[in-house]
Amino acid sequence: MNTHSTKLPFLILIYCFIISQIFVAKAQDQEARVTFDGYIDIFYAYDFSNPTDHIRLPFLFHFNRHNEVNLNLGLLRVNYENDRVRGSFGLQAGTYAQDNYSAEESLLRNVFEAQIGVALNTDKTLWLDAGIFPSHLGFESAISSENATLSRSLAAENSPYFLSGAKLNYQPNDKITLTGVVANGWQRIARLNGNQTLGFGTQVAYQPKEHILINWSTFIGNDNPDKVQMRYFNDFFITWRNSSGFSLIAGADFGYQESAAANSTYDSWKILSLIAQQKLSVNNFVAARIEKFTDKSEVILDLSNVNSVDITSISFNFDHQIQENAWFRVEFRHFIGDDSFSMNSSGTNFGNYNSSILSSLSLKF
Repeated sequence: MNTHSTKLPFLILIYCFIISQIFVAKAQDQEARVTFDGYIDIFYAYDFSNPTDHIRLPFLFHFNRHNEVNLNLGLLRVNYENDRVRGSFGLQAGTYAQDNYSAEESLLRNVFEAQIGVALNTDKTLWLDAGIFPSHLGFESAISSENATLSRSLAAENSPYFLSGAKLNYQPNDKITLTGVVANGWQRIARLNGNQTLGFGTQVAYQPKEHILINWSTFIGNDNPDKVQMRYFNDFFITWRNSSGFSLIAGADFGYQESAAANSTYDSWKILSLIAQQKLSVNNFVAARIEKFTDKSEVILDLSNVNSVDITSISFNFDHQIQENAWFRVEFRHFIGDDSFSMNSSGTNFGNYNSSILSSLSLKF
């Protein structure tokens, strides 16, 4: 029996109950605001390596199906806010949830977001939020239409999309945002059995001008269930836009992890990203991306038949905005590795390069 599918109706009942309770609260508090939003992202990808089981490269967690029309992410979310309290709860389905939440209990895999926040001062510049929430790491989100490129960068695919825990957010002025995070682990809702250590994170976002954003985020923690091997991760990026519709994102991720428990030596990895986007007209955009991912000790990415990970990726995409909330996007992407990429479950050997064409039709509502 598929317990994942049988528990989905139970999740829907919980979702309906929460919505009904929010409407009751809204009736009691006329200042409360309840909004709903959703997202649907349908895709088709063709991988020129032609994997027979339709599973693309093992380090991709978005759009990772070959030669089939599929759902990357379907999201339905309810948001609540009054003068001092805010909250959101979202249910999800699709290959994104299937691939990124595979380590979680089946009842939690359909939860995209579930958090409650409380303002700790009258100015509402200091907030405490707790629950399941998007990660503070990286310049991309799980929602494709919010990103400059259709597929996710190697930096996003190899750092957390979501965290579970609590975060303190302070905005002293309109240029600076400071965040502190306590989490159950590196992209974990439930902690690994045997792991009793928490993860900690910080974020400093500085926006000196409207068109410039400078960000530094960190994560410190242990993701090993049997022993403590501390991980230290830094995420830097800068975004810049001009009035002619040109934007640039430059990112650099650096990570270090103890080679063994309580060891003074460290293994490391790094990812460098550069993305440029140009607006061609009111509804048309193009973008190009180049990335370099090096993980010689395979701390983050373990490819079974590779001595060390050294991957370069380039991509080009064309985006057409059908209307304000609907997009059609096409992307060509090419990977080059110093060694062969890992075989997938069907035994497909991708060699030391891989090319694909990806298309998507998405709608926000």
